Amino acid sequence: AGKDFVAQTQAEVDAMGRIADSRAKIDEDQRQLNIDRAKADAEISELRSKAEDAETYSAAERLEFAKEAAVKKEEIINREKDLIAQKLKNQLAENALGKSTKADLEAANALQVELIEKETELNDFKKSNFARQKALSAEAKAAAKKEAGEASDEDKAAFTKLQEDLSKLELAQL
Repeated sequence: AGKDFVAQTQAEVDAMGRIADSRAKIDEDQRQLNIDRAKADAEISELRSKAEDAETYSAAERLEFAKEAAVKKEEIINREKDLIAQKLKNQLAENALGKSTKADLEAANALQVELIEKETELNDFKKSNFARQKALSAEAKAAAKKEAGEASDEDKAAFTKLQEDLSKLELAQL
């Protein structure tokens, strides 16, 4: 029985050591993510400004700026999600060792909520970004058609009506 107690205690100490190491790594990753997020936010802001600048950039260029901003934003959100998931994993492992307090259980719950909220943020971003990119893509296609001299269906219909009216006028003059 004494050997079992010692073995169990040693296993718990080892697990707590792994959790502590993991938390230290998470803290280091969090500090780096804070810096990376700040830099990415600045880049994203600049890219979004360019994506909105119809005076300076073509629709195709603006679409590329929007896509680049989206990639950066999704990358940061995914890194945030991963970090939250790691924190949750550690908290659950620590709680599983026993002697969990109400505060420990609430911490795990708060991390679960934070992870769900981050997933929602990512989904909402993807949805709004898709709509924005779709609009820019349509604008780019319209600009390309205009440059190529292709007319829209409305333009073609109006042109056909003008030709018919002109033909009627010519017949009436005869």
